[in-house]
Amino acid sequence: MTAAHAVPPLVTSPVADAAALAPVDRGRALFDLLREKWKEVPAGIYDRADTTKLLQLADWELRDYWESVWAETSTGPGYATRGWYQDLYRDQFRGKRVLEIGSGCGVDGVHFIRNGAKWHFADIVPSNLKLIRRILDASGLDCEGMTYIDDLGALDRIPDGFDFIYCNGSMIHVPFAFSRRETLALASHLKPGGRWVELCYTRERWTREGRLPFSDWGKATDGEATQWAEWYDLARLRDRFAPLAFQPLLAFTYYDDDYAWFDLRLDAPPDRAAAAALVDALPPRLPIALAPGGFKRHGATTLDAVGTPDGPALRVQTDPAFWSFALQGTLASATLHQALGDLPQGSLPAVELVVSVQKGRVGVGLMAQDLRNFVGLEQHLPQRAEPWTVKIPCPPGQERYDIVLRNTQGGDVASGFILHQMALTTMRAESADAAGDDAAVISLTALLRRHPGEDAPPPAPEVPVYVRAVPVEAIGRAFGYEEASLDIQDEDALLDYFERNHRGQSVLIAGAAGWDEAAPESIDILLIDGARGADALRRNTDRAIALLRHGGLMLWRGFCPQGDALQAYPEARALAHAVHQGWRSWAPAFATMFWVSGSHLLVGVKR
Repeated sequence: MTAAHAVPPLVTSPVADAAALAPVDRGRALFDLLREKWKEVPAGIYDRADTTKLLQLADWELRDYWESVWAETSTGPGYATRGWYQDLYRDQFRGKRVLEIGSGCGVDGVHFIRNGAKWHFADIVPSNLKLIRRILDASGLDCEGMTYIDDLGALDRIPDGFDFIYCNGSMIHVPFAFSRRETLALASHLKPGGRWVELCYTRERWTREGRLPFSDWGKATDGEATQWAEWYDLARLRDRFAPLAFQPLLAFTYYDDDYAWFDLRLDAPPDRAAAAALVDALPPRLPIALAPGGFKRHGATTLDAVGTPDGPALRVQTDPAFWSFALQGTLASATLHQALGDLPQGSLPAVELVVSVQKGRVGVGLMAQDLRNFVGLEQHLPQRAEPWTVKIPCPPGQERYDIVLRNTQGGDVASGFILHQMALTTMRAESADAAGDDAAVISLTALLRRHPGEDAPPPAPEVPVYVRAVPVEAIGRAFGYEEASLDIQDEDALLDYFERNHRGQSVLIAGAAGWDEAAPESIDILLIDGARGADALRRNTDRAIALLRHGGLMLWRGFCPQGDALQAYPEARALAHAVHQGWRSWAPAFATMFWVSGSHLLVGVKR
């Protein structure tokens, strides 16, 4: 493996590394890192003070300190950043139970308690909570409770049934995956119909300040000691809360787009058991740095590093050749398992990519080191406005995995895409193997395990076989034919359509007269009729591959990977098993193979 082929290194920082330990230590390492910074609390609009030092003040000095900080940050010039929402929520919080995550010195919480709220403070810094307790005592006030968050297990000590959860800029200072874990756990403390109120930084601000890595951006937002800061918009919050649903009551930016305010209603928050199950099911996600030097380019592919609203990315224009490779990056199996560690039983390592297809159509998949066999399913992404998020499992038994993106736009027209993100993660084995009979990608291995043949045991290959399903109406677009395929009503008409549109006109039916006289690589379209039986199908395919020219079309008749057909017809079941058994030896000869859904045709395009 050369450096030019290697996938770029994992994105790393002390905060990211500590956050990745959350499934093991429940966030203790991360919170230990963050405590040193977040004992700093507001000392006015711009200044900050250390709560361990503020605790040395007399009670009357603390009370005066809090009053002066509140006045400076909430009235006069400070009204535009803080005072407005204190006015907006003063009456809404009155008489309600509010859980605040990240309390600081209580600039908001003490104010709302004075106006009738029932407040529960939670913070990762013990001196912050001690300071708030002394300010409350000095002011003749009290709160519902306080919780020191030494790790995520401390959230279990917080009571349930809150009307509001209030996060004023706290959840934005940890990596997204960790914040998601924390969000799902906290949501169980809301009552049905409870609300989640959060202040965040904006994507507009992050873009304006140079699209810095989140490990560096915190220094620009909250001072040199700040180790992490992220932006959020409504879409990114939906991802953080997923699979929980919320109804946004307020979602807007303010103060020259520096801040975003969200007020979200959760009509059906999970109970504690359900929330714990959601948290346990969260996969790790280790980002991979994107750099042009981390990939091998093929053919006439062009590759540029660009800045996008989501961070540094790679802009790619493929070679115009149909099925041609564009980018290739290699990931060693040892590296994959070292990065992800011991996986839970039933989980597989996976590669996740976020791709915007701006023009044409792009295939994304993993190949074995011979670059001829896909070892996971290839996904085909058409042009659309929104990015695609693709997660591809890495099945065991391979020394390395080659991540390949290629041009799958017909008509020898280049495709264009932006690769926004790559990450290592995991997925449940059943999710990787559970595409349904009518899905765009069918797990033929899983399907045949459910429908074994009389003389064919349930398949157990090292690498599962996936079959892509392309509907009849999409065939023309897939191959770049000028004639649309929308009105084809039956299989004979589909065969005629292929003959009219696929370059040459020479056609052979395997086993018919003239078969042995055909010259190698002389056939444009070759049909193998499965009616002759499974043995003949395998035998004829092996012989026919040599006859098909580069770019020629192989059609297998009688193939139908649908559960009801396999259950009802032994012949269909036998042919499906024959295709499965031959797939790994045939696939290297073809640039693509897919089933025309709704028909009994399997189609392959010769390399």
